[in-house]
Amino acid sequence: MNTLKSFIVCLAFLGVSVFLTSCKDKEEGDRLDDIITEIRLDDFSGEFVNESFPEDDSNNQCPTVSGSNDIVRGGSIVLQVDLVDGADQLVVGSGGEEGGYFLFDLDETSARVFQQGASSGAGQALLQRKYPKAGESLRLGAAEQQSATYIVFITLVQDDEMTGFTFRIGYLTDGAPGCAESHPVVINETAATSGELQVSLNWNNAVDMDLHVETPGEQDIFYGNRVGEAGGSLDLDSNASCDIDGVNNENITWVGVEPACGEYIVRVDLWSACALPGPFPYVVTVNNKGTIKTFTGSFLASDETEGGAFDGRVITTIDVCGAGKVEL
Repeated sequence: MNTLKSFIVCLAFLGVSVFLTSCKDKEEGDRLDDIITEIRLDDFSGEFVNESFPEDDSNNQCPTVSGSNDIVRGGSIVLQVDLVDGADQLVVGSGGEEGGYFLFDLDETSARVFQQGASSGAGQALLQRKYPKAGESLRLGAAEQQSATYIVFITLVQDDEMTGFTFRIGYLTDGAPGCAESHPVVINETAATSGELQVSLNWNNAVDMDLHVETPGEQDIFYGNRVGEAGGSLDLDSNASCDIDGVNNENITWVGVEPACGEYIVRVDLWSACALPGPFPYVVTVNNKGTIKTFTGSFLASDETEGGAFDGRVITTIDVCGAGKVEL
């Protein structure tokens, strides 16, 4: 199966802040809420503040950021951040005096804390914690080494002129900014965009996930059947059979053709965990005639299937022509 698949085959965390710049020239008056269409810290959305972005590079306690360095145009990205010490606010901004930023208060956001020293298999402990009151740090026991992992999901506007971004990731403690870290991403030009129907998948680990879209004609578009008989094609397949390319995106889109009316079923399959323990968070972005919805989740290593057609977890159904909407 591995041989067959190989053949067919540019945050949520403890009080962190993110700053975003585009690789194209930022025009005067551009605001971040014109660039980011959605941003979520778990299930929380940020408040947009039209002020200059706060940052202080004198603090040397920087977060560690991981995630793909590619993003599909008009798609989403999931970033994982490891932070040793605590803070109380998350800021997502464009930097400088213009552009504004998104502000998150973290006192009620659940922290996902990985227990240190746990086994490296699928049974690795995942502790659920709550942030303390605003302004206080989350103090972990010595066995947990004060280390926590957090996830943020960001969806970007479909802009044909943008070629990439640099995310700046830092944090605020009692309103005071700390050190920031950079995470550059580029727009993946292999992945096509469509105003009719586009489904994309992004994840942040060196694993093999597969995107499937089942058409109303009961045909599955996926790595083993890249082009649908009535339109639609998979143009981006990443990390096939654990041959890690680091793109961590897949994309199925209808370009130059209207998708047939009816119900489309979106699935995501963890084909292989590639010997990593998990969990593996992901985000699916659906653009149905301009209506954009995102769906998030995660897999454990034990969820791997090495699956084929029609395999995987059902993410959503898409009603094309009915009401032009995405159904949960």
